[in-house]
Amino acid sequence: MSFLRRVITRVRQIKQAHDDAKEGRQQVGVDRYQNRYYQYYDAEGNETKRICEYAKRFAGDDELDLYWDAWLKHKQRDPPSPEVLKQFYAEEEQFREAALNYEKRDSEMMAKHRREQEQRAKQETPKTTQAQGFGHQFEPGKWNPGSKKK
Repeated sequence: MSFLRRVITRVRQIKQAHDDAKEGRQQVGVDRYQNRYYQYYDAEGNETKRICEYAKRFAGDDELDLYWDAWLKHKQRDPPSPEVLKQFYAEEEQFREAALNYEKRDSEMMAKHRREQEQRAKQETPKTTQAQGFGHQFEPGKWNPGSKKK
């Protein structure tokens, strides 16, 4: 089975190379989402346009590798090399881990703060049977209106 799979894969690669030559394009790279990036050439061999063929039919912006974006928009002459991409991905992973650690510490700190606030609120507001406060701060407690005056 694996022999047959290798043959089919190789046939697809040859067909893809033939189609690319016929269309006047060259594949310059593949990103981590398996999107393929192509450079098109005119009849004289001058570079014309650059495109990305998405691996998935309905890919969104979150499935486009940002490191290829500058090349696609002609802001960068050469496509990113595999070494540069590897470095970018490693830095991105470090940044993601740092952000997750920050979020974890922040949520722990906020939970601790909420618990402390609840403790303080319980200690500062003694239970009373007297009516307290005015206006919107009024707390009825145990209200006894008294006797009527005649």
